[in-house]
Amino acid sequence: MQLELDKRVVVNFEDLIFPMKPSEFEVNYWEQQALFIERKTAEYYKSLLSIENVDQILDNGRPNGKSLRVVKNQEALSPTKYENSDYSLNLNQLYASYADGYTIVINEVERYWQPLRNLCLNLQDKFNHKTVANMYLTPKNQKALMPHYDTHDVYVIQIHGKKHWKLYDVDYPTPILNSFQPIFQREQLKGEKNITVGAGDILYIPRGIPHEAVTKDESSLHLTIGVYPTQWMDLLTKAIYQLAHTNLNLRQSLPMGFLSSKQNTEIVQSKLQ
Repeated sequence: MQLELDKRVVVNFEDLIFPMKPSEFEVNYWEQQALFIERKTAEYYKSLLSIENVDQILDNGRPNGKSLRVVKNQEALSPTKYENSDYSLNLNQLYASYADGYTIVINEVERYWQPLRNLCLNLQDKFNHKTVANMYLTPKNQKALMPHYDTHDVYVIQIHGKKHWKLYDVDYPTPILNSFQPIFQREQLKGEKNITVGAGDILYIPRGIPHEAVTKDESSLHLTIGVYPTQWMDLLTKAIYQLAHTNLNLRQSLPMGFLSSKQNTEIVQSKLQ
């Protein structure tokens, strides 16, 4: 078992959640509850990314604009602090910001690193949902974001160091994709669960679960694989739009004053039947 963990090359969903079977994950966890897989094999994800690769991505890829965020305690640093006048990346200033406690976030990092691109493409083939990888490099004793939930599922892949996560009870399960994402005060949250994710471990967080993460006495490098789903509401909306091309009733306007007349309300209801 240990030999298999050490030699495994992570290229698909089965590798990502090994030794759990994808069928078990789908039945018991997907969009239902968090999952933590602890491996005690620090280099399990070395085929995807290593701490040494970060310099290569920054130096060769030179991400900027929306691809790069520098953040501490939910406050994003102005890009003028780490970009030159021509909007190119100033690596010296970026590293100085990191030394000052800021987390370096590379959004859609798969665009700059082929192993992650391959994984995201394979996951999209598996899920049939859009899949994106983000990278977080956090110095010790720091926090990038305050308690919040995401409107997409997240697979947290720990590459280097440790990160300490707090997960809380869900008030609004499975929020609509790209809807409002609240930032919480800790006193608003209940049911705190603490999970320390070490290198080689993975934490799955379904959309809607409030969470936060901090480093302690060591820095951390982790990836989040975000799965942006096509929802039933999306399918139905598109189906109705297509149907409207051949159905006159769907293309007609609602009656004038339809909110203020009982007769018009009855007409609307009859159209919906």
